[in-house]
Amino acid sequence: MLIINAAFDFVCPWCYIGKRQLRAALEQFSALQPEMSVEVRWRSVQLLPAIPVVGMPFHEFYVARLGGEDQVRARQAQVNAAASPYGLQFNFAAIERMPNTARAHALFTWFAQHLPAQQEQLLERLMAGYFQNGENLADRETLIRVAADLGADATSVRSVLAEAHPTDFPHSMQVPGGVPYFRFNNRLTLTGAQPVPVLLAAMQEAVSIAPLGSTVQVR
Repeated sequence: MLIINAAFDFVCPWCYIGKRQLRAALEQFSALQPEMSVEVRWRSVQLLPAIPVVGMPFHEFYVARLGGEDQVRARQAQVNAAASPYGLQFNFAAIERMPNTARAHALFTWFAQHLPAQQEQLLERLMAGYFQNGENLADRETLIRVAADLGADATSVRSVLAEAHPTDFPHSMQVPGGVPYFRFNNRLTLTGAQPVPVLLAAMQEAVSIAPLGSTVQVR
């Protein structure tokens, strides 16, 4: 069996790209080893817990983070170039706020407990809503609507979101080096959005080496 722990944050564009790359690699892996069962365990990591509850202006946040307008334009072009082969197009102009993601992560954790079959759909829906439609992932009503569309009870979700502390969301996975972060059978790890052949090679190696215990960094 292949177990993949995959760590992400909703507002990380490389995580969205990495998710698509992982799916493409899994399709190839399944074709090569159809007898092998695979489980992907998505793990929440709040990258920026210090973001205010009301969020920050998206463009201003990245100008300050990257050092200027030219750097922001270059980074966004880089991201879209990397995303294009996987059918993604980031609409950065539609994003007004850099949100605090604690509520979104609390909702994701609730789905893991109550609607696990829809958890990855929630991840895809929230990432698409943010990066392509500019939806505010800190807004309770937005999160409730998305959850209800996937079969969640709106009253239960509203209660979960009311209890989510915006600056103290517990990390469920240690991620040295940032996200996206992938751990294959607790044997191999990869950090960052990786080409499909690199992910596929890690999967194949993870199911072929023994014993369990040590973690090998794949670069």
